[in-house]
Amino acid sequence: MKKVSMMLLLLALFGAGCKKTESLLSIGLIKPSMNHLPVSLAIELGYLDGVVVRWFNSGWELNEALVAHAVDCAVMPFTYAWADVAAGKDVRILSFLERESDGLIASRDIATLSELEGKKIGVLRASTLDAFARLIATEQGVTPQFISFRTPMDMASALQSGNVAAISYYVPSIFRLDASRFHVIRWYSQSRPMHPCCDLVSHDAALATKTPALAALQQAIGKAMNYMESHPEAVVDFVQQRFALDADVARASLAHTAYRLGLDPGGQHIEAEVFALLKSAGYVTGDASVGQMYEKIGD
Repeated sequence: MKKVSMMLLLLALFGAGCKKTESLLSIGLIKPSMNHLPVSLAIELGYLDGVVVRWFNSGWELNEALVAHAVDCAVMPFTYAWADVAAGKDVRILSFLERESDGLIASRDIATLSELEGKKIGVLRASTLDAFARLIATEQGVTPQFISFRTPMDMASALQSGNVAAISYYVPSIFRLDASRFHVIRWYSQSRPMHPCCDLVSHDAALATKTPALAALQQAIGKAMNYMESHPEAVVDFVQQRFALDADVARASLAHTAYRLGLDPGGQHIEAEVFALLKSAGYVTGDASVGQMYEKIGD
């Protein structure tokens, strides 16, 4: 009888623990990316508690979890959110977050974007890396062959093996490649300064039950951004430790990345422009508009 009572007690405690975890706000983050830096820093500094972090290896994996409501919110490329809405999913962008951070890196024998005419460029299918590579190539009058990959690691391997001439990549990974063999020939920020890259995204189910927690998350992120501005060297140290980088790579990565909350009209225009490009490329068949995409919460 005592054994039965003990088992019932343990089951009750386990159930209570599960319910407590389920009541917390869950956020999905992409581990190799620096797009979540203010979130990770907010947790480190104690600005943010009551949050469960779930890690993913790529944007498409995280997007699948968000659409399935396996996480309440995510920091991920905005292209996935627009494609979700076009497909009738209940996804909403709460704020822009990471800006810039990406560009084209090519072998050393290629000096300019124009030299990629007819050559292969590796992209992550339907991601911001894909979209901005196509956008810049079109603007510059260059017609390369875009080769889609599923993961950043696959894309980097293709560049290193010579299967593609260049890849559309992001910090800090873009600086991890051998500088004696590869160099950045174009940062997308050169023609789209402060362009959104990865946004804070949620879905209607979370907004219906966890809006205060989502608002608190944004406040904590804003507080972490203020800390980043006033403590630049501490942030360099944090980036070194979190991403296993040396100081030079950490500084270079931060120099090519910006973080700013908000839903400014300029950013909305860029996202709509990119979505139109993805639609013309055949990645999506449905429609999405600025009016459908954004949900402002908090101040």
